[in-house]
Amino acid sequence: MAVDDIRLRTRRELERAGLSMESAAYLVDERPTGGWDALVTKDALRAEMSELRAEMSELRRLLHDEIACATWRLAMLVVAAQAVVVAAIAAITTAT
Repeated sequence: MAVDDIRLRTRRELERAGLSMESAAYLVDERPTGGWDALVTKDALRAEMSELRAEMSELRRLLHDEIACATWRLAMLVVAAQAVVVAAIAAITTAT
């Protein structure tokens, strides 16, 4: 049985059940809520996912760069602190 036949039969059953022709037609209509423009396709979802993946990849790269930069600054602070400690020890040793 064709889809159109099923839709017509269902519409007539709804009309016999007491619904108006307009209400029966509304219930049997194949359009999605909001119309066809509101329907999301697999291709649209794939495109959106691709854009999100690209954005996440860029954010991951930026985060990696920030962590690397912060690690480098921390390492330089540790080296500087060690240099101060060594200089202080040298000054104390030569003063005595």
